[in-house]
Amino acid sequence: MNIYENIALPLTETSRLSKQEIKNKVEMRMEQLEIQGTSNKYPAQLSGGMKKRVALARALITEPSIVLFDEPTTGLDPVRKNGVHAMIKSYQQMFGFTAVIVSHEIPDIFQIAQRVAMLEKGKIIFQGSAEEIMKSDLSEVSTFINGSGDFMEY
Repeated sequence: MNIYENIALPLTETSRLSKQEIKNKVEMRMEQLEIQGTSNKYPAQLSGGMKKRVALARALITEPSIVLFDEPTTGLDPVRKNGVHAMIKSYQQMFGFTAVIVSHEIPDIFQIAQRVAMLEKGKIIFQGSAEEIMKSDLSEVSTFINGSGDFMEY
């Protein structure tokens, strides 16, 4: 599928909108995310950053109230990672969705997090602000944040 088809897919599969209504929504979202002009290209023809914006456009096309980001910056260099974090924060504010971000990139994620929850073995062991987690005296939290401690059994 080309970029236009990728972004339109959630609407074509789940809505009763006309082709023209879908076209209008896709074009508007592409303009908002600054990816206009890529409609007929394929994902392999885009840069990593453009691919991220296309994926976000597809996620936002149905106007969700919550968007889940699962390790959105894994494998990116620090400059691109900061760019993706800035993009998520900017678009979250622009479109008004709640962003839930799963990340192991501590403390980088704290720069954009309003609330933080830490899970261990499927249980929340901490929740609070980024500032509160940095000050936490829970050994599991400080061990993870500081990258210290012995190897743990899983």
